[in-house]
Amino acid sequence: MTQDELKKLLDELRALPVETEWIEFKEAKNTFHFDEIGKYFSALSNEANLKGKDCGWLIFGIEHRSKKIVNTRFRINKADLDILTRESTGSTALGIKASKLKAISIIVPPIKKQIEICNLLNREVSKFDRIEFKIQSQIEILKEYRQALISNVVTGKVITGRGNILKKKKLRFIIN
Repeated sequence: MTQDELKKLLDELRALPVETEWIEFKEAKNTFHFDEIGKYFSALSNEANLKGKDCGWLIFGIEHRSKKIVNTRFRINKADLDILTRESTGSTALGIKASKLKAISIIVPPIKKQIEICNLLNREVSKFDRIEFKIQSQIEILKEYRQALISNVVTGKVITGRGNILKKKKLRFIIN
């Protein structure tokens, strides 16, 4: 975003009658606790997703009731912002460089679509669970047949010859 686009967006957000679940204004005159930033990031991004927004906004330097610009001294230089990025990256995504994190886009479908996807996955996983259960049951039956066959061969109830097994009893195995 260009500076002009950011200014326009800030004006639009400040023009809203009240803060929303996905927009939070904070004065942060000198500092803001790092743990609180993480909580706000999580809450705002979740609420933005639930409301179908592209992202949530945590905006420093704005008084939250009047939405008056009060400025902030919180991490105003690039080095401090880089430290914040490293802290955020290090605690949440080990192995991703902070410089790369800024370039990652995460597309999150609307909540309705997420629910549809979850329902579909649940149905498909249930199919695999049923298939796995049937296969395990069939394996147990085959183990029983194997044991019975060994017993029948040993007791002479089944005659073997030329590598073939001649059966006196019929054994059935059905795959549904």
